[in-house]
Amino acid sequence: MDLQRVDHGAQPYLCCPAGQPLMARAEDVTELVAACFSYRTQRLLLYAENLPPGFVDLSSGAAGTVLQKLPTYHLRAAFVLDLARTPHSRFFADMGLEANRGRDFHFAAERWLLAE
Repeated sequence: MDLQRVDHGAQPYLCCPAGQPLMARAEDVTELVAACFSYRTQRLLLYAENLPPGFVDLSSGAAGTVLQKLPTYHLRAAFVLDLARTPHSRFFADMGLEANRGRDFHFAAERWLLAE
């Protein structure tokens, strides 16, 4: 996995560069969890290209697999997705809006990820 630890004061996080694939399948999220423990951080910043195929199609189950695993291990994740440019399922945007109200993951950027 091509991950980088970004040290931002007391809030380090892992990110994969934009434009690079990271998870070939949703189950690869387990390796991402292990990487967080290895790099000693509980925060992730991921871009659309880092996510498994089918992530933005709720019927694929990919988003559910990834989004269910992260809070289980107390990981926070920010997903940078431009839905205007990314074809997505009808209900994905609704799910993203609902997720943005929670504390575990957010469809936004670094600012949210680093908030306490």
